Amino acid sequence: MKLTNLILSNDGNTATRILLLAGIAWLPLVVLTLIEGTLYDADITIPFVKDIVPYVRGLIVIPLLVMADNVIEPMMARTVNYLQTSGIVPESEKQDLGSVIDKMAHLMNSKYVQVILVALVIVISWLLKSDYNDMWTNKGVTSWVLHLENGVVDESYAGIWFLLVTTPLVSFLLYRWLWRFIVWSIFLYRVSRLKLEL
Repeated sequence: MKLTNLILSNDGNTATRILLLAGIAWLPLVVLTLIEGTLYDADITIPFVKDIVPYVRGLIVIPLLVMADNVIEPMMARTVNYLQTSGIVPESEKQDLGSVIDKMAHLMNSKYVQVILVALVIVISWLLKSDYNDMWTNKGVTSWVLHLENGVVDESYAGIWFLLVTTPLVSFLLYRWLWRFIVWSIFLYRVSRLKLEL
């Protein structure tokens, strides 16, 4: 199964998608912090086991966003089908309705938009790195995300995974839903501009 299909498709394998995506986002963090000794190290302020952020993102947010596919997508499909068959849209407006539906489908599945979202989440995640650096240098907070090497604060391997894989994956799934909400709102607005038989 391709990773893009795993992230984007709604083919009924919800449990598989949840396990694999949550596994990609969270399980390597456990392994890497165990190897690096920051899983439950008492010498650092925030060891991995005490940091709620990776648990929430990997084990709660990802499953919820994946499960939302099985609730929201069928509701959208039923709504579109109802508009086509209920008589609310008269025959004279059916062609325009078809055009509105095609535009919505194109926008929701646009590869260009998805590439832009991927680039956006990676840039935003990398910019968040400064927050962790500030915690270490200004507030004296030590974390599993960073380590001190030769007097320089740098990301641990677990921190790099968190910044470049976990956070972008969760953000991509979230931004993807926000984009779909925007497209759906535009679709409903365009339908409302048709001459409807209410």
